[in-house]
Amino acid sequence: MFRTTSEIQINISALRDVRELERARETPACLMIEDVPIGGSPIWRPISENIIRQIGEIDGKTILDAGCGTGGWAVWLAKQGAYVYAFDISPRSIEITNLRAQVNGVANRVSAEVFNIETNWQFDESVFDIVLLNAVLHHVQDHKMLEVMNNAHRVLKKVGKAIAAEPIGNSPLFEKIKYMVPSGHLGNWDYRPSSLSKAWDSWLQTSYGWDRTLTTGLLHSIGKNFDKIETKEFIFMGRLAKLFKNKQLVSLIAHLDDISISIPFIRRYCNNIVVTYHKTN
Repeated sequence: MFRTTSEIQINISALRDVRELERARETPACLMIEDVPIGGSPIWRPISENIIRQIGEIDGKTILDAGCGTGGWAVWLAKQGAYVYAFDISPRSIEITNLRAQVNGVANRVSAEVFNIETNWQFDESVFDIVLLNAVLHHVQDHKMLEVMNNAHRVLKKVGKAIAAEPIGNSPLFEKIKYMVPSGHLGNWDYRPSSLSKAWDSWLQTSYGWDRTLTTGLLHSIGKNFDKIETKEFIFMGRLAKLFKNKQLVSLIAHLDDISISIPFIRRYCNNIVVTYHKTN
């Protein structure tokens, strides 16, 4: 039904990053990082907090931010004392990342370059404590996913972790319902029309890729070279948050989300997951 290509990923990144780069050049102060990146909504904060817990002590660690986007995580981690190597397929994203590192005073701790995650990684073996794959794998073509995770395994130290945060869709029914409801704002890079609309087929051919979901089973299967895999699901009721602008209501939804995902059978229907791949020897 869907197609996912590197070309689509590049096109979507370009549309988004042109606007961000223009803003960054005009107002460098907008690149300041004071808090952990949470993706623009408090609904996402538990995911960020889980990633931080999985990383553990940050100061002094060597971290690879694979698919770094505009450098929010890379710079925040550097400000906590990590040495961060970051790459992304978008040249504009890397320019923003470098600007962000300079504005935040950590240019000496962040090394960022343009690189395609689907190609062979140009890093030596056993050099990183952590490989961060934040909302990246769902942009990777299916037949390249195992290769990406094998690269992550290779560049990790003998004891290290690869941490992936991804959208999931374990329930075909929930996925079908989700795509019936439009998402984002018309004209923005993140807009998705309803699957019931005339614009749906055109959107599939031009924009699908940033929005697709993975499954827990797939994320387990691509980590077969790792010694242990942990998963933590997030966002069940939180899907409703995008329908509201009232901060108090969004906070209430986030609280209800925490309660709902504590129920085991609900976790199958969650919208996001953090997967920690452990390398122990």
